[in-house]
Amino acid sequence: MLSLDNSVGLKVKITTTSDAVITGVIHSYNPQTGLLSIIKNSPTSSSQSPSNKSNFIIIKSNFIKQINSLTKQKPTNTAKTNMTEKFQNQSYTPQYIPTSLIGQNYKNENAKLIAKHENAFKLRKSLNGRKITNEGKEIFKSLFNLLPSGDVTFDSRDNIVVFDSHLLVAKPYGVDNCKVARGSGEDDNQQLAYIKKIVKDVWNRLESERKGG
Repeated sequence: MLSLDNSVGLKVKITTTSDAVITGVIHSYNPQTGLLSIIKNSPTSSSQSPSNKSNFIIIKSNFIKQINSLTKQKPTNTAKTNMTEKFQNQSYTPQYIPTSLIGQNYKNENAKLIAKHENAFKLRKSLNGRKITNEGKEIFKSLFNLLPSGDVTFDSRDNIVVFDSHLLVAKPYGVDNCKVARGSGEDDNQQLAYIKKIVKDVWNRLESERKGG
């Protein structure tokens, strides 16, 4: 049975499911809808022009029982198909893209993602080139991610400085190395206790990981 995918322009003989016979030239075929348009042979004219409405019929492919080609079907060589030639004559309606809103939408919908990437960049920049222990790196990361931006830095000796040199986590970054660098009030002691808790939690986590916990 003839394949309809490459049948446009062929003269065919169609037998329908009701055993009606149609002879004519295939004008078009839509594989999505299964509709086949045919220019029927006219008994009074050899012309196959679609301008004559009485000669033009449409039939759905699932109503076709058999179709035979009365002319030779041209073989297609897909390997030699020129895609530029295939699509260059097709017309596409221009679509408006509101480019002015693209950046705005990105900023509004991805503000948290942008902040996350910026924070990760600042963290890598702070740790870059510093020869400190793994414990020191993990403690710095925890403080950096928990406290407001800019409140955790290193001094020239690679001690961790918190709250603009207010608190200090000195090497080797243990709980006993946490101290108040400036001030001695009750608020300072509360802040110091909070920093010590973070440092202790990091050490406990690393110790648990080393033990396979």
